[in-house]
Order: sequence, then C-alpha cells, then structure tokens
Amino acid sequence: MLSKRYRLRKKGDFERLSKFGKKFYTKEIGLKYIKNNLQISRFGVVVSLKISKKAVVRNKLKRRILDIIKKNIDFIKPG
Repeated sequence: MLSKRYRLRKKGDFERLSKFGKKFYTKEIGLKYIKNNLQISRFGVVVSLKISKKAVVRNKLKRRILDIIKKNIDFIKPG
C-alpha cells in the first residue's frame, strides 16, 4: 500500500483538486492533477460506480492503481 504521506485523504484536498485541477481523459481512465508546493507528490484514487456497482471490484482496482504508483514513485516528479 502507498504510504500515508503520499495519499490525499481529506475532503478538502479532493475539493481543491476538483475546483482548480487540470483534467486529462482517455477512453479507459480520467486523471485530475494539480501542482503542490511540497517536496513529494500526493495521490488520491476514486473509482466511479460506472466501473462496477460492487465495492469489492472498485477497491481492487484502486489497490492496483496505488500499487503501480508505489512501484514508480521514484520516477514521478515531486510536487
């Protein structure tokens, strides 16, 4: 699992991302990002009910995405 310091956890963090963040969409996935003034990049993953109504499936997908981020965190630009 991705360390807590790399995760977005608070509602305000996600609201700021939604309001001021830039968006990038493809057919399979959508990304929102915003620059921060920290020495690390932080991530939050939200999987829509459109993917599956089952929480088990959505949580499995979130875990896989976070694992990919964890394995590649050294290649991601800080902030």
